[in-house]
Amino acid sequence: MKRIRIHNDIHVSWGITTNGKQESLETKTLQVQLVVYNKVIAIPDFSIKGNVISFEFSGSQQKYCGVYTLVCRDTTNGNLSTIDKTEAFELVPHSEEEQGTDNPNVALEVVAINTDRDSSTIGKAATIRVGKVYTLPAGSQGYVINVGTINDAVLEFGIPCGSDGNNGYDGMGVIASPSSVIFNVQKDGIIPSAQDKLIRMKLLVGGHVMNDAEIVSITTTNMVSDIPIESDGCSFYIRGSNISTVNTTDLNGKPIVIPCTQAEAYVVCRIPDSDVKYAVTVRAYTNVQSFYSTLVSNQREFKQTFTELRNTVSDQGTKLERYHSEFRQTAENISLSVSKVKQDVDGSLEDTNSRLDFTAYSITSTVEKNKTELNDKIEKAKSEIKQTTDSITAKVEEYKADTDGKIEAANSKIEQTADKITATVESNKEYTDGQIEKAKSEIKQTTDSITATVAKNKQDADGKVENLKSQLTQTANSLSSAIQSNKEYADGRIDDCNSRITQTSNSISSTVESLRKSVDGDVEHLQSLISQNASSLAVVGNRFNSDGTLKNTSGLLTTADKASLVSKEYVDGKVVSAAEISTMIMNGISTAKIDADNINITGKTMRFKTGEISIESNNFTLDENGNIKISGDLIARTVRLNVSNSNDVLSGSLLLGSSIYTMPELDNNEFVNLKLVAPLETRVGVTPRLYPTNSNVFFWCNGWTSAPISEVLVLDNGIFDIVGYGAPNGKTYWIISK
Repeated sequence: MKRIRIHNDIHVSWGITTNGKQESLETKTLQVQLVVYNKVIAIPDFSIKGNVISFEFSGSQQKYCGVYTLVCRDTTNGNLSTIDKTEAFELVPHSEEEQGTDNPNVALEVVAINTDRDSSTIGKAATIRVGKVYTLPAGSQGYVINVGTINDAVLEFGIPCGSDGNNGYDGMGVIASPSSVIFNVQKDGIIPSAQDKLIRMKLLVGGHVMNDAEIVSITTTNMVSDIPIESDGCSFYIRGSNISTVNTTDLNGKPIVIPCTQAEAYVVCRIPDSDVKYAVTVRAYTNVQSFYSTLVSNQREFKQTFTELRNTVSDQGTKLERYHSEFRQTAENISLSVSKVKQDVDGSLEDTNSRLDFTAYSITSTVEKNKTELNDKIEKAKSEIKQTTDSITAKVEEYKADTDGKIEAANSKIEQTADKITATVESNKEYTDGQIEKAKSEIKQTTDSITATVAKNKQDADGKVENLKSQLTQTANSLSSAIQSNKEYADGRIDDCNSRITQTSNSISSTVESLRKSVDGDVEHLQSLISQNASSLAVVGNRFNSDGTLKNTSGLLTTADKASLVSKEYVDGKVVSAAEISTMIMNGISTAKIDADNINITGKTMRFKTGEISIESNNFTLDENGNIKISGDLIARTVRLNVSNSNDVLSGSLLLGSSIYTMPELDNNEFVNLKLVAPLETRVGVTPRLYPTNSNVFFWCNGWTSAPISEVLVLDNGIFDIVGYGAPNGKTYWIISK
């Protein structure tokens, strides 16, 4: 008999012969069923060709593991008779338990069966007669019992009456005490006699339990023999030895016997002093535990297995469990494994197993669990630890698939050697709308470094892809961190950004970079850098062309004795324009430099103080000797030119102006000589005027004033000599002569 993994599609072909001869079944009206653990599965769609019945048993129809029995009945002309029945195949939960199956690459399994029946049993149940019909109490269970034989059926009916009206009599009935029993099967498959149950029938009158009820007959289902009535006529025993058994196979294909999960006794009782009869069904359930083991021992291998099958019955249904343990030993290795396969009453399958393997150089332990529910929800989990002489590896995996198509997978892993430890955690999520999320974190540790990495990938339903990653690396003399971001859009846009910081005992550097690509293909690539050590600080900003070559750069560099600010523009890798401001001190001399195509200095107030100034330009030159060259006009409101001797004593001045001059107060014994060229009145229309700064300033004009005056002095046009003297009395005298 084939052993096929559950949920594989199966094609069944059943050829039935009579006394070895083929007889056509095409003219008959047939009923085909599959039976497993008393669960009847009707096969409505089947074909008949000659004596062969064919049908498909799809994986979606398969809910239970176990041995499936084929039953074929003839319902021609309203009659019902069993043509034949046979065990067809067994469904198992795992592929490794399959036996006699087809090529594993073929999705459809084929089961071909041929059975032969004895003609002496054919047609014996062709006649059916109706026997007595009994009225049962309201609310009781109706029944139909064949009180005749298999070949001459006489059906006896028990039909419940309707309930009484208000204030009516509560009626009569029969109950069984107890109404059901449960047997626990021993390891050897036997139900001990100590569990035999005595069933006593009681009369029910007006809702009250009265005297014992007389048993008329007992008819059984799934029992190997009739049940005798005890001598009191009102009780009987249900014994475990009476329950029928079913044949199946163990994991190695060896035939084994398991008691049926349920048996029934139909008990008909008579009401005293009347012909009224009532029927009650008493059910017996079994909790089956079947144990079997194998032992293989030879010069090269010792192997021992233990298997236990459990079949637990409850009001919700039947739960199947299979336990299996295996010990295997050779000269090179020892392996231990324990597994459990459970099929719940709702049809869900759960497979759990653990395994331990030993060799001279390694130990591996594994625990695994797989669960499949009827709604196609899948859960898987696995953990594994592997130890060798130089490493230890631990892994944990988990997988979930929901009914809506969402998939989640996660795993973690730790690898350890004498000089390295690596820990990794990963997750993967897939949604029905096409969205995908992946994440991973990893820590690597060696004797001289630690590296931590976290990464995430996300793909939206609209095609947008986003990648994120951060990393931290540490050694004894350095610490670095990096963060990256990459976004790609469905319309072609790209947005890349990254930043890095590196720190050592004598330096710190940081970089920030971005690259953006627009829908039109325009690329913007920017970068900034900061580099610092004990002797210098550099700040740089760069702009790149679309091909990655440098386009612009600007930077600031400072050291203890020098600072410079530079901007440059590149074409084809060459500098085409540059501007620089730099300062430097060397050997006690300070130097400042400004170099650019255009220099603009703007200020409300500007002051220059220096020892020497040199200016070279196309229209103005001031050399180191103080000589001035001007290619244009010197235009000013007032121009005062002082002349001094070698001792810097003022010896003469030239004052050029328009019309108004303010004469200052001089220090004690200070002399000033001025030459004033007053413009002609006809040219400017204004006569020159001298104003004293304060009341201590006096004017004395030779021939104009008889005494010094401290008031505005109006001059004629022309050239004047003006001498200023700071007198000891604190007054300043300006003497004007023409």
